[in-house]
Amino acid sequence: MNLFIAILTDFSHFIKIIMAMNLFGNFEERINKYKIILIATIIALASGIIYFDEKMKIGSIVYFITTYAVFRMWYAEKRKLLLLFSIWIPFMMSMIDTMFLILVKLFLGLLPFGIKSFEELMASVLSLMFIYTVGYIYRKHYQYGLKKIEYKNLVLLTVLIVVNSIVVMTVAKVATIELSEKHKLVFSGAFIAVIVGIFIQLGAVILLKVSKNVSQERELETKMYLKEQQNYYEYLEEREKNTKKFRHDVRNHLELLTKLINSKQYEEVNDYLEKINIKIDELGNAVSIGNGIAEAIVNKYYYQAIDSGVKMKVSGVLPTECRIDAYDLCTIFSNVLAMQLKLQVSQKRNRFI
Repeated sequence: MNLFIAILTDFSHFIKIIMAMNLFGNFEERINKYKIILIATIIALASGIIYFDEKMKIGSIVYFITTYAVFRMWYAEKRKLLLLFSIWIPFMMSMIDTMFLILVKLFLGLLPFGIKSFEELMASVLSLMFIYTVGYIYRKHYQYGLKKIEYKNLVLLTVLIVVNSIVVMTVAKVATIELSEKHKLVFSGAFIAVIVGIFIQLGAVILLKVSKNVSQERELETKMYLKEQQNYYEYLEEREKNTKKFRHDVRNHLELLTKLINSKQYEEVNDYLEKINIKIDELGNAVSIGNGIAEAIVNKYYYQAIDSGVKMKVSGVLPTECRIDAYDLCTIFSNVLAMQLKLQVSQKRNRFI
């Protein structure tokens, strides 16, 4: 029975870790049902090894290897990044679990009956609910993952959770030794309220730090978008000058064409008209795809392609309300079009995007 509860507790712990990674990390996944079955088997085996490893000679090593293996199977990210988070996330979860375990022990100590074998499982489930609640609020308002949060904020959050855990453990230990049975109920109620307050504080700090980082990201997005718009408008001004110049020369073109036709130099007329058509094509038309951010970038490279002698065809529509972040949108379109334009310019013929 104890082994079964231990395995359930470990499953709850790993579900919580994966949930934290999915809700806060925003990592690219590569999971499927077969991998989930394999992961569940690995966790069950690791849980059994840790349970029977009473002296903890290899328990910690097995736990770390299992966590890293689960991350490698679940996420398609760089190994160094997964290694970092396979250490950091479980460490943070263990600190949170410790505080919840103290909370559960205090609460169960007030009951007339004991169910100590379920303490760790209950603590793990409660911390899972806490992580899910904070993560749900986070994902509802922000699409950014831990990868984009500054390391100093991660360090600050780590220090905050560790300090809170130490304070809770110290106060609980001292109180257990010195507190008389007479005041146990009052103290336990007050201490439970303090721990709940600490978790509310942790949730608020997490969301505050994330929102601050998101604000910085959005500021960078705005600057990048405004720069793209400025470059685009400068290019439009230059093209407007060329268009006005062409319009001014139209009368001269018509007079020359009239002379060529009157003198029956039809081959020269065809050649001249072809040159005029090329010039008109070079002036181009503005590209419209529905999304202002993408439109500015596409138009910029569209006109650059024309100036470089590269044909470019644009088709499709991108909604204004796009789920892709503005920063990512700028990065994707700029990088792809810049790379393609550079590649096509280097070609001697069949230059087309």
